[in-house]
Amino acid sequence: MRAGKDDWYRNKTWNGRIDSIFEEGLKRARNAGNKAEYLKVQGCLLLNSPQANIREVGIALLTRLCSDFPSEYYSVLPAQEKLGDYYLSQKNYLQAEYYFKTVTDHCTKQNSRTGTSNMADLKWAATILGSNQQNKME
Repeated sequence: MRAGKDDWYRNKTWNGRIDSIFEEGLKRARNAGNKAEYLKVQGCLLLNSPQANIREVGIALLTRLCSDFPSEYYSVLPAQEKLGDYYLSQKNYLQAEYYFKTVTDHCTKQNSRTGTSNMADLKWAATILGSNQQNKME
């Protein structure tokens, strides 16, 4: 079976060879929107890995997306929410809260939840409750 031409950004594992192929594909991407989308797709797939070292690559790719392409909201917002979900699952409440609040603040400012699960504000509240931050419960 021959791999598809788009498989370069849909890996479920990571190594030096895959990294090189991914970076080459990213260089060939037409514009910032495409690059951001490829980083989002690949980062989210890796963040679902059962292996911690692979998840770390996913975190790095999603963080890179947010820092390198901050105006690509349709990729950045879901990436930030995914990072919030990940950190919440790891009980890293500080990081989870940061990402959920960032998404919520953006959605409030833009009066739109497009690109999100529409639940970032509830996840933010759940994070505050789960971490028992009494000072933020109002």
